[in-house]
Amino acid sequence: MKKFSNILFLAFGLHLLISFLFILSPFSLGKTRFSRIYLTYLLPGPFFSEARIVNSDIFSVSWKINEQWSVPIDPGWEYFKRYLENHNPTDLYESHLARTLYERLQMHALAEDEILKGKPFLALRKYLDDYYVPNGADSIKISRIRQKAKDFVISMDTLNVISFK
Repeated sequence: MKKFSNILFLAFGLHLLISFLFILSPFSLGKTRFSRIYLTYLLPGPFFSEARIVNSDIFSVSWKINEQWSVPIDPGWEYFKRYLENHNPTDLYESHLARTLYERLQMHALAEDEILKGKPFLALRKYLDDYYVPNGADSIKISRIRQKAKDFVISMDTLNVISFK
């Protein structure tokens, strides 16, 4: 039993050493099969840094009532914050649904009326009308910014749509 615990202790120490190596210098062992497996499955904890974030999405919706625009909100983020407060899995599913609906919006160069008549926008609009936009609103503004980083180059797509009721 003592031999087994010594081997276990040695394996744990080696694991910590390799983990620190990858945390401090993630590309130190190159792109070997070992490093890919270790980074994917064995590295403890999410050690995020801005340099490692590849994609980020910002979504907001606001509506206009009596010539006054509301404060923009992100439904997916609102549900996620609610989940963090009360740990209700339903909020997590709602957050995923909201994100899925706005991630389906086409970001490439389409005319605005092509976007407004497309199925992804109509599904998102119905969701927003059913759950967020008050009945007295005469228009809604949807904004989505997608940022991608690859090979040290950052590209950004922006979509701003105003839809009238």
